[in-house]
Amino acid sequence: EKIGDAVCSKAASLYPRAIAALLHAFAEVDIRHGVLFYNAPTKVAAGIASYTTDELAMVARAYGAFQMVHLPLFDAITE
Repeated sequence: EKIGDAVCSKAASLYPRAIAALLHAFAEVDIRHGVLFYNAPTKVAAGIASYTTDELAMVARAYGAFQMVHLPLFDAITE
């Protein structure tokens, strides 16, 4: 939880790979950090062009692992 809190405080400076890796890592260890998973879709959708296919797959997989439906995020990924 503390790692997620620290990351969220630096969200504005995170690059696409960092966001994708963090979401993926939290999903792998089954930690659903509310603030991270609530705010990440806005950041991802805003910079969608700077994400690679594998980074988008990491993001989608993280949300899928928790069965979290975030339609604007998945719409942005599939466009």
